[in-house]
Amino acid sequence: MPLLSIVVPTLDRPDTLRHALATMACQPAHADCEFIVQNNGGNPEIEKIVADLRDDRFRHFASEVVLTMTDNWETALGHASGEYVAFIGDDDGLMPYACAAASEMLSGRNIDLLSWSAYTYHWPSYYHPAFRNRLLAEIDLTSSAQRVSSRDELRRIFGFQANYAHLPMIYNSFVRRSVIDRMRAIGGRYFIGLSPDVASGIANAALTDSFIRLSRPLSMAGFSQHSTGHALFFETTDLLETPRGARDFGPIDEDPQLPDLNALQLFIAKDMLVLKRLLLADHDEVRLDFKALAQALATDINHRPPLYDRTVQTISELARTHGFDVADIIIPARHADRPPPGRGVRVTGPNRVAYELDGSALGLNSIADAVRVIAQFVPDQGPFDPAALKAPVSAPVLGAKQLEFAHG
Repeated sequence: MPLLSIVVPTLDRPDTLRHALATMACQPAHADCEFIVQNNGGNPEIEKIVADLRDDRFRHFASEVVLTMTDNWETALGHASGEYVAFIGDDDGLMPYACAAASEMLSGRNIDLLSWSAYTYHWPSYYHPAFRNRLLAEIDLTSSAQRVSSRDELRRIFGFQANYAHLPMIYNSFVRRSVIDRMRAIGGRYFIGLSPDVASGIANAALTDSFIRLSRPLSMAGFSQHSTGHALFFETTDLLETPRGARDFGPIDEDPQLPDLNALQLFIAKDMLVLKRLLLADHDEVRLDFKALAQALATDINHRPPLYDRTVQTISELARTHGFDVADIIIPARHADRPPPGRGVRVTGPNRVAYELDGSALGLNSIADAVRVIAQFVPDQGPFDPAALKAPVSAPVLGAKQLEFAHG
């Protein structure tokens, strides 16, 4: 049994998958890992791509019919044999040091979750011209690690005070098999909900006391013309009503506590409510803040200008249903288009620098190119001793208490 399993669920996307697999094939041979490719629907071109790698670490599996995204991920997970499991998308990539670093940090240590915030790359094929071939990487020059309180992080996520990407998702974490087994014992399966990546992060945090977060990412998230989430929440307004929506998500149950709008925040809120009932029913401190949900919808309202009026209506529905004053929600003025990404290099904190780079000027064409370029900027991981990270670290959770500010 290998120490690490990296799983790639894919559906008819050989054009991006071949580059994602290239970032996996270049992982050092001494790293104790396997690579699982789950070919949803059995595209023969994908099977050939894997075979042509001639690398025994790669294992190809195929389903006879096209499964929903959640079912395909669960099927893929069933083929992984490693003690720790991570998923990447078929337009994502691994950093060159990923498997060697994870093997060194996890081997022989009692760690349930090893997590990070991935770098991001928008492929040249991305739907929005302003974002095409853009590479974003915030680099910590000290390559630090910290232990994070799972319960505090869940409180912040359920209160919409932190982005869901901070969760220890299997999409940006190595998850110990014992955590996966505990979730299956409770829920009958590991992946549930509409957003299996986000739901896995909630489940992982709910089933552990704390997790290790690395400031040096082990992967890069890619956004291409194939990205289901971006197609659903940014590119179109009615994807759920199309054959693709039915194929990817299957039937979607309505929740009386939530309005009917295909917004990212509402999708995540649905999974929060499901997992709250399943895993966190006895934890009153972790609860969905509907007013904060409304503000999150308002804050991002211009990311989907065609749905501006419907989003305002949705915020009003939330206010009526949950008894808060809609006048307390700050709704930005309408913009004509989605705000463009930034450019250049800027300092974001002590020992932290954010690179927002034009891939076209750098000659980038794929996630493999982006990984190769940004890896040159990333320092080596410093000494790693989990025993030195005993005190869980988390940002404070904001409440009703008045905040005071003072010098220093």
